Amino acid sequence: MVKVVVNDAKGLVQSAGSGATFEDGLDSASKLTLGNANQAAGTLTSKVETGILNGPVVNTAPATPSSHATGVHTLTGVNLSKGYATVTANATSVAVTMPTKAHILELFGGSTRIAVGDYIEWTLHNASTTVNQSLVLTANTGQTVQSNQAVKVAANAADGETATVGGSSVGRFRTRVTNVDGSTHTERLS
Repeated sequence: MVKVVVNDAKGLVQSAGSGATFEDGLDSASKLTLGNANQAAGTLTSKVETGILNGPVVNTAPATPSSHATGVHTLTGVNLSKGYATVTANATSVAVTMPTKAHILELFGGSTRIAVGDYIEWTLHNASTTVNQSLVLTANTGQTVQSNQAVKVAANAADGETATVGGSSVGRFRTRVTNVDGSTHTERLS
């Protein structure tokens, strides 16, 4: 078993073996940092595979981006890697298309680093303030998305009396890898 020993607050020492354990100095205030702040945009550099989590998970993310586009937009791996994509609808049912399989492969670091079951959770925000101007998440080659109203993200309009699409201006989605070629299925979480 690999023994990972905390020798001080600044580093870890790895001993020979297989598997991993942690010793010394880990407490409820400790944190594990993966990747780095200078990683390439659109590429996930770290992956944590865990069983059941018994405590809160704290994530650090970049600031919410301004609108990537007004009207029809095709998402990229970079959009998903930031965890939050903003698009401004300018008509009824504006298509926001999922990234291509190539973008998904790039996002997960290539075909040797992606696995069926890997997923990313991300948010789609409709920045429109005009009623009836919704975003509709659509599939791309190799991608599937949940059907019906689940893929619509309504505008955050002040005039709710004439709105035909109900809901929030923000939708939370999970995009799960279904094939190591970059194919995915996306479903709405909230």
